[in-house]
Amino acid sequence: VVFLQTKGTLPTNTAVLMIWVSPSEAMAIASRLARQRAPRPLSHDLFETMISVLDTTVVKTHIEDLREGAFLGRLYLKQGERDFNLDARPSDAIALALGADAPIYASKKVLAEAGISFARFMELLHDGNSGGLDEPTPTRGQGSSI
Repeated sequence: VVFLQTKGTLPTNTAVLMIWVSPSEAMAIASRLARQRAPRPLSHDLFETMISVLDTTVVKTHIEDLREGAFLGRLYLKQGERDFNLDARPSDAIALALGADAPIYASKKVLAEAGISFARFMELLHDGNSGGLDEPTPTRGQGSSI
């Protein structure tokens, strides 16, 4: 599970978005957070190399929608004067954004539909996966918009 937290001055002003990812995407995200590389290039390493060789930079990642329980994301790139974006799984886009030190955003709509309050997130952590942390489908009505 990837946990994204909104920026805010107090924990009471923040929302948490939980995105379930496969073990391989979790490993890619964790390795980028730890600034570690595998001995041989993995898929995300290959994408980063291609982006670099093509003189392109990752500008940002945006989790923009939630449809039928699946998050939809976009990866925003810049190549010279050209700006473009690609449809991407949020897990892939997050891994690439972390590798490029690019910001990660979620739309207000996504936060309203799937975000939970920081207080609720802390309750779930203290419950040790009981009470909903292990449910991969976002529940309507638990959201917090910012």
